[in-house]
Amino acid sequence: MSIFAKVTVYLSLFASLVLLTACGEQASDIPAEATLRPVKSVVVNGTGSSKQWHFPGKVRAFEKVDLSFQVSGQLTKLNVLSGQEVKAGDILAELDQRNFASDVKAAQAELDRASAEFNRMGPLLEKRLVSQSEFDQKRAQRDIAEARLEQAKKALDDTQLKAPFDGVIANRSVENFEDITAKQTIMSLQNPEALEVIINIPENRIVELDAERDFIQSFASTTADPSKQYALDLREYSTEVDPATQTYEAILNLIATEEDRIFSGMSVDVLLTSTRKQSDTFWLPASAVIADRENIETKIVWVLSQQAASEQYQVSKREITIGKLENENIEILTGINSGERIVTAGSHYLRNGDLVKLYQGEDF
Repeated sequence: MSIFAKVTVYLSLFASLVLLTACGEQASDIPAEATLRPVKSVVVNGTGSSKQWHFPGKVRAFEKVDLSFQVSGQLTKLNVLSGQEVKAGDILAELDQRNFASDVKAAQAELDRASAEFNRMGPLLEKRLVSQSEFDQKRAQRDIAEARLEQAKKALDDTQLKAPFDGVIANRSVENFEDITAKQTIMSLQNPEALEVIINIPENRIVELDAERDFIQSFASTTADPSKQYALDLREYSTEVDPATQTYEAILNLIATEEDRIFSGMSVDVLLTSTRKQSDTFWLPASAVIADRENIETKIVWVLSQQAASEQYQVSKREITIGKLENENIEILTGINSGERIVTAGSHYLRNGDLVKLYQGEDF
């Protein structure tokens, strides 16, 4: 080999070594994590298919009644004040009874007279001294007198306003010695131990709640102590929309004790939670579910497994079955478990075993 040829070979070998060294140095300057594909993800909710709804609510007495007299007259006794506790049967107010007592006496006298005349007709009818029609007429007069006496006694009894159940006087709308008309509200009585909460459900939620009705758990909290929850029991809800608000009214029983400082008229926050689980179903963003490349009829998700002592995650394909789609969320019937981390964005570029990192930015 000539000297020129040897020099050419040496120069070629030297250039190759320099190029390899430069490439190695350049590769070593790039952190390994810089080559990892970023993905967005979510951890599967441990509550399975449970859903939650929040609604503002208002507390009111379950047993509440506006009390009024059935007759008119002058109020002569007003025995209670607003906020006063009363027992069933207590006399709360009373009208002037004098005219009503006189009516009872007059009705009693009329009945006595009609009864005496009717009693005399019996022997006369047996002797055929009076006709059957005359006998029937006297009997009718006696029956009418009995009815009038009963009406007079009831009117006298109605001059006393009595508590229909144990409770508290919520408010009083009249003063003593006023002239009262029949059916005029005198006061309101409520049972403070039996409370209920009213909420209004938007029409776009009523169908969803109706489907979960048998699985609903309900709680209320007050602004005074948001950390404390009061158990509720969904009792009923309207099936006709309010034309003004386009909402459906729902009524929930409030389970409270005497120590709980919660009263009628308070505003509360109501939390409704569905406890229904169907084969451990879960809800994921719809973007997490894609078609399998090998069989587009098969739906899959990518499950992330964190690598030991690193911020790297390895992806693995998981076949799933899906349910319904609601508000950009999809129901996962089978294939995933609570606590697993699932890719929600970046799924289409992944392969089994790929290493990825979690994306932390706002946009993707």
